[in-house]
Amino acid sequence: SCGKGAKASGEGNLAGFLKLFHAELNGEGLEAFAKERKFLSTETMQDWGVGYSHFNHKWYVPGYNVEGNLCQLYRYTKLGDKMRLLATPTMDHQIHGMSMWDDKKETIYVCEGPFDGIALHEILGKTKLTDSGYMLTANYNKSLLKEANVIAVPGANVFKESWCKLFKAKHVVLMYDNDHAKKNKQGNAISPAGITGMKRVAAVLTETMETPASISYLCWGEDGYDLSLPD
Repeated sequence: SCGKGAKASGEGNLAGFLKLFHAELNGEGLEAFAKERKFLSTETMQDWGVGYSHFNHKWYVPGYNVEGNLCQLYRYTKLGDKMRLLATPTMDHQIHGMSMWDDKKETIYVCEGPFDGIALHEILGKTKLTDSGYMLTANYNKSLLKEANVIAVPGANVFKESWCKLFKAKHVVLMYDNDHAKKNKQGNAISPAGITGMKRVAAVLTETMETPASISYLCWGEDGYDLSLPD
């Protein structure tokens, strides 16, 4: 109603407004936020578009479509007893990390949630593979990130068929959470969200006309989860 981001016709344009809102976000407090999330620095958070709003004192993480256009903002806020990323209502879910997409790279790591994506992106950019194993590097051109894109989906149950075109002829590595098996109120076992989500994505990608070159997944344990590690 304020007219910001409106189309030429004067009609509202929520995607346009979100771009303007994101442009007004700043990096104030990023160091403390990085420490809270256990990142090594603020650099990758900034690359992924994480920003703070003075309007409502909330953190935001952008979502992008397959063309790399920002068309969703996720607000980081407390819901119940946990911190959650909530999508802007009425707007479709989108992909995190597409602002740095390089179509020439042959490998795509797909994480569950932007904070895992940021962590993996950060580590790959500081690691190289040698004859002696993995070692630290300050040279991007020698790092594992040189040949790989890192993106993230908003959740284990979110994957759109329209995203499949990104993965055509690529080597896809699915990196979802270590969700433990649980039971419902009737005592019946519920399939863990992480492994179930990866199976669903693999099925979608193998049924599309734009098939990946390969699909791998992070196997936490024999049943898709590891009870010796946190849920």
